[in-house]
Amino acid sequence: MKAIGIGSIGALAETSEIQRACFNQALAEYKTGLHWNIATYCDAIQKPGGFARLTALGLGDETARAIHHRKQELFAKAIKGVITPRTGIVDLMSECAAQNITMAFVTTTTKQTLDAIIQALGDQINFDQFKLITGRSYLIH
Repeated sequence: MKAIGIGSIGALAETSEIQRACFNQALAEYKTGLHWNIATYCDAIQKPGGFARLTALGLGDETARAIHHRKQELFAKAIKGVITPRTGIVDLMSECAAQNITMAFVTTTTKQTLDAIIQALGDQINFDQFKLITGRSYLIH
């Protein structure tokens, strides 16, 4: 069996700067006094998962969960009609389909964020081409 796995939303579309801006807005709304510049965010994303990144800043679990949830809401709104697939990803998916290569999308992101990505890119990427779409604690198909 031939298969290809895609392991992050960043492989489908560039979203890092949008996510950083949404994290910063949520951090400000919760009056944490914390802010990620580009360099500190690049360091932070070495650790998978937004919640984990927030707790690494010293935030308690309850506060980190609330901020992460708010960031996801902001992110879903921010990407709608704005993001596009990375160059070559649609061609890669078409070629995989033509060559009968099974594709999977396996990510550590939350279901809420993945749903936002699917909605934002759904008219440009056929997510039905993925035999498996899953995250840390959920399975879409």
